[in-house]
Amino acid sequence: MLCERNIQGSNRPERQVLPVTVIIGSPRCRAVERAVADAFRLPVTALRAPTRCLARIALARQVAMYLCHVVLGLTLAEIGDHFGRDRTTVSHACRVVEDRRDEAAFDRLVQELERALEASEADIPA
Repeated sequence: MLCERNIQGSNRPERQVLPVTVIIGSPRCRAVERAVADAFRLPVTALRAPTRCLARIALARQVAMYLCHVVLGLTLAEIGDHFGRDRTTVSHACRVVEDRRDEAAFDRLVQELERALEASEADIPA
């Protein structure tokens, strides 16, 4: 997966292609990533992109971080390490998801993901 962004300071909208860094993480986090990527119809690699990319990719990543914290009980630092982000970024992601849960459709999506992950958590190695 590659993310594109406009190169600043140029007269024309050239594109710079940024490679995605693959970070090996815990099997439990990878299971959350797969579930969220499927729900948002994204490749798993998009969730680990080094930049924010598109808003829907950033939101999917925030949901994955939130679920890692809420369902798996991982610390913000552990989640940040997995996603290649700082713990404060994970904290922000959790706040964004909590705020968006006031929207009925978004809350249903997150609830479905929580239920599915809680049901399958026993099958996922630590």
